[in-house]
Amino acid sequence: MKTPPEAHQVHRTENRLRVRVPSKKGDEDYFEQLCQEFADHEGVEEVFVNPHTGSALFVHQTDPRKIVRHAAENQLFTIVPKKQPVKTLFGGVADVLREGNKKLKRITGGELDVRSLIFLSLLISGAYQLFRGNLTVPAWYTAFYYATQIFPGGEVDEPDQGMDLVDDIGDLDM
Repeated sequence: MKTPPEAHQVHRTENRLRVRVPSKKGDEDYFEQLCQEFADHEGVEEVFVNPHTGSALFVHQTDPRKIVRHAAENQLFTIVPKKQPVKTLFGGVADVLREGNKKLKRITGGELDVRSLIFLSLLISGAYQLFRGNLTVPAWYTAFYYATQIFPGGEVDEPDQGMDLVDDIGDLDM
């Protein structure tokens, strides 16, 4: 028995389910077969496919787990979790800063965040250097300041926390 291609849930709402089948991207015959297989499936109103992106949108009035189960049973696709990208050094540092930012906001009642704290620290350090008469040599905080500017707005995308079919496929009673 052959193994069905892996698919990822792209999004899911009450009556829509979009899946992407990366290995079948560009395969028009596969997506035509997918449409034919679900043409008479109970609860599936329409299937819109895009072979160029490797995706299929199911408009339905049924439990989406039934769609996924039917696809797996007919060797069309199986839903697997999307592989999380490897976290870079910046991603790890951003996670630490994000957690620190949450704690700082909680402690200060939302009046201070990490960016504000860095700004105040740099301002105070600069004033101190001026007071000491150190006008020519860039201090350590200058390097830190420029390092913090590398992070574009300090924002890092978080994974989608929406509904996911991967964990609840086994709960379906047919």
